[in-house]
Formats: sequence, structure tokens, C-alpha cells
Amino acid sequence: DAARWGRLTLSMDGSHGAAVWTVPLDAEAAEQRRADRGAALKAALGAQASEVYARMAQSISEREAELDLGDFWYLSILGVDPSQQGRGLGAQLLRPVLDEADAAGRTSFLTTFSPGNIKFYEGLGYQCRAVFPEPVTGADFSVLIRPARSTS
Repeated sequence: DAARWGRLTLSMDGSHGAAVWTVPLDAEAAEQRRADRGAALKAALGAQASEVYARMAQSISEREAELDLGDFWYLSILGVDPSQQGRGLGAQLLRPVLDEADAAGRTSFLTTFSPGNIKFYEGLGYQCRAVFPEPVTGADFSVLIRPARSTS
């Protein structure tokens, strides 16, 4: 329920891409979001896969905590249909929330396991802050930060 916990942007027809953001929440709302997400993942993936995901998410969260990202907006998911990639849709999906974050003076961040994605995000103003190993998958992930841009 992205609209409830943050921001959701869909491609014009709703079938070629989406961006899901979370924003800082008070402790009670954050706990409810975690519970809702866990239940949805268990229903969609099954108990075993959702447990693996939970362990992976926990290890990522622990590393992100080292960077003090608590009040930043988080790009949780950017997905674009592979047949539509390279046409600017990803940037179009991100632009409304990046503009909102800029107007609010909010920094945003994201994580990616795909080094090939970093250049795309750098084009939107993100900078790689850190690269960490993720023990569940054995892969490295990068944390990218985008300071709010002045809107004046």
C-alpha cells in the first residue's frame, strides 16, 4: 500500500512501470508498515521465501543505519518493463517525487544490487555513499544519496 506509507508513481497506462517510495513515519506507523509488508510478502512468496527476504532486508537495514538515513525519503522500488527501458520512463516515474522532495527540502536515498543502475541514478543527482556486502545473497549493494536541490 505505497500510497498509505509514502508515494506511488505509475506509468501512464499503469502497466509499464512503477516507483514506490517510503517517507519517514512515526514509530507506530513504521511498525504497522513492517507488519503489513511482512504479511503481504508471506502471502505472495510463501513462508520460506519471505523469511529469506526478511533476513536480507534486516542485513541491509543494519548497514544503512551506519549512514544515519532515518529522515530521508527512500526509493524502495523502481520497476520498468524491460521492453520499455531506455525510453526515459524510469526518470519520468521518479521526477514527481524528486520534485516534491526538493520542494520540501528532503534528501532521498536508494539501494541497488546492480552496478549498471548507478549511472542512471547519478544522472538524477544521486551519489554513491557506500557499498556493502549483503550476507544472505553474497552480493554487494550500493547506497546512493540525493540531497534536495534548491527550487528557487
